Amino acid sequence: MIVRLAVAAVLSAAFLGLAAAQEKKTEEKKKEEPRKGTVTGVLTAKGDNWVEVKADGEDKARKYVYPPKDEALNKAVKEIAPDTRVTLDWVFGERFRIVKIEPLKKAGKDDKKPAEKKAGEEARKGTVTGEVTAKGDNFIEVKADGEEKARKYVPHWKGGLPKDGGGPDKDMLAKIKDTPLHARVKLDWEFEERPRVVKIELIKKPDAKDEKRSGTISGEIKTMKEQNNNVTVEVLAAGEEKARSYFVQYDAKIKGPMPEVLKLVRAAKVGDTVAFDWEATNHGPAIVKFEVLKKK
Repeated sequence: MIVRLAVAAVLSAAFLGLAAAQEKKTEEKKKEEPRKGTVTGVLTAKGDNWVEVKADGEDKARKYVYPPKDEALNKAVKEIAPDTRVTLDWVFGERFRIVKIEPLKKAGKDDKKPAEKKAGEEARKGTVTGEVTAKGDNFIEVKADGEEKARKYVPHWKGGLPKDGGGPDKDMLAKIKDTPLHARVKLDWEFEERPRVVKIELIKKPDAKDEKRSGTISGEIKTMKEQNNNVTVEVLAAGEEKARSYFVQYDAKIKGPMPEVLKLVRAAKVGDTVAFDWEATNHGPAIVKFEVLKKK
């Protein structure tokens, strides 16, 4: 009896050891397998060898890279305009890499027939009244009366792909440019993948002291250069095709760049994603507040 129990214990231990070894081998095999997948969403920004896509159901866009010398991917990305719905196959190797990308819907085009629209979809529009808190080359930000935070609105995309002459609605871009910062406005909007400005009505111009041009942007640092005890950075904002140059604002009290801001800018690196407030000066836009959102 004792011998039988001993044999059973040995066999049981051997079986458990074999099972554990097999499980470990399976786990190691899984780790070796490449992570890959497919996402569908909106292309929010792109660069020389990368795109950002906000997948359906996600709060933030994700960056995907591809080899600059890959002619097929270069051509595919070049022909896709920002705000286009795409499907993207990816594989993970140190970072998310594009395997294939295809447009599903041209920017600014509504392929659905009226009868095919989902219930309640047409109701995603409205009118707000409030203050213009920021604006850029292709957006306007308005803090509506009674709201705690401002919302960004962009024009509709018109004309198809960039190669066909497509781009943000030029009439609306001109209207945004003519609308003063800190003015009170009435803005009509509708939602198509993001809030789109349809109409802007000026209610009251800002006081003279508020007319100073300023804004807030976020983007990737492309270059950095020390210049006259200051730092000049070129930043490519999301949705923009070219980087813009900024320097740290001059503080008249100390007769030099704002020290805290200068320290933060110098600590940043090329490739970092940053956000900052700027003010217009006679020498160009100057940074007055700065933070790094994501390290390279």
